[in-house]
Amino acid sequence: MSKAKNGRYVFKITEPEKEILDRALEIVHLWSGIPKAEIAGRRRFQALIDSRHFWWMLCLRSHPFTLERLGELVDRDHGSIVHAKGRHSDMMEVGQFTYEREGAGCWAKGFEGRNRNFKANWEYVCREYDKALATEQKGTPTHAEEHANSLV
Repeated sequence: MSKAKNGRYVFKITEPEKEILDRALEIVHLWSGIPKAEIAGRRRFQALIDSRHFWWMLCLRSHPFTLERLGELVDRDHGSIVHAKGRHSDMMEVGQFTYEREGAGCWAKGFEGRNRNFKANWEYVCREYDKALATEQKGTPTHAEEHANSLV
């Protein structure tokens, strides 16, 4: 760990950690239609927050990151990861996304026509992530990639 010119700490990231973060971000991007930079960014539209939380929870599901380490890697305080984890659990129980209404943010269009059930979407993202792991070496597209290509 070293300090950058802007006073923030710079953490070294290992290649396996980078692969996990990138793979999970790609799957969430393909699922949501939201640009990766927006998911990883700091804007706080509800659809962005939900996508970001999916990204972080997918990372925690696939690798034994500590909350502190994941926070370092995504440039957040570990408290943000704790909050995301708690909110994710709550949403799994409630079962619905929080932005049901039309025009709930500039990224809501990425969710048009999609199942609004939180648990079903989480299970879909997990399946796509697992498929991506399994097919990574084969080079065959996942369902999420095929869906994203069909939208273009």
